[in-house]
Amino acid sequence: MKFSYLCFNLGLLILGTMFSAMIINIYWVTKQWNDIISNLGDTSLSRTLMSLHFAAGICAMILYPLQKILVNFKFHKHTIIQYVIHGPCGLILFICGLLVSLGGIIYILTHRTVGGIFMDITFAIYGTLIFCISVSGLIIAIWLCRIAPDNKNTKFLHYIIGNMYGTLIFSSLFYRILYTYARLFGYPVPSNSTPITFYQRPLDRLFQIAFFTLPLIVVSIYNIMIYKKYKRLAITFTWMLILFMIVTIIIAFIV
Repeated sequence: MKFSYLCFNLGLLILGTMFSAMIINIYWVTKQWNDIISNLGDTSLSRTLMSLHFAAGICAMILYPLQKILVNFKFHKHTIIQYVIHGPCGLILFICGLLVSLGGIIYILTHRTVGGIFMDITFAIYGTLIFCISVSGLIIAIWLCRIAPDNKNTKFLHYIIGNMYGTLIFSSLFYRILYTYARLFGYPVPSNSTPITFYQRPLDRLFQIAFFTLPLIVVSIYNIMIYKKYKRLAITFTWMLILFMIVTIIIAFIV
């Protein structure tokens, strides 16, 4: 089971690193603020909010799988690692979640999204979910550390929140993955040069809902498997996700 977890989290790390490198190159190295999405760099405020959003998201995408690998191999059981690495990293992750959500939500309130009111609402819901799960994660982590370090229910709740947090953080990458597969099948993908109506097509609006609801459904199913102790089913499920990540990485270099 540890090997499947290791492969899964390494896959997340690879995908997160690839996506982060792309973001860094587009928005900070070559400064193509409006080349992909037309209104990201319209004002200094929008660039500041998006820089905060991207920076916190990149930190979370890289740190989260590393933290999970640490936990999968139970290194966090050692007192020194628990208080020097695991605890501080968890704190940084949840703070990053707060910054990701606040940067995105404030941007929506001040500049709107390129897709109009429907996209405003769905992305605002997504940002709110990240904010709520980050706050919950902080509270439960502090409770677990300070008050109930040996409580099994609290530990499992901490585990569930951690899974949901990672799912929401990587949902932004899944949104791009949906378009990668759509492009593979010849679907015209919206860009800075396409009309705003491209973001209002039925499939685009489905993507604007599915990019975070579908991963949440998947992680909820997985959490139920773990709770019910269906270990073999959970391992099979994990390998299916690993296969999806491998195919996605290959397609990313083809499309």
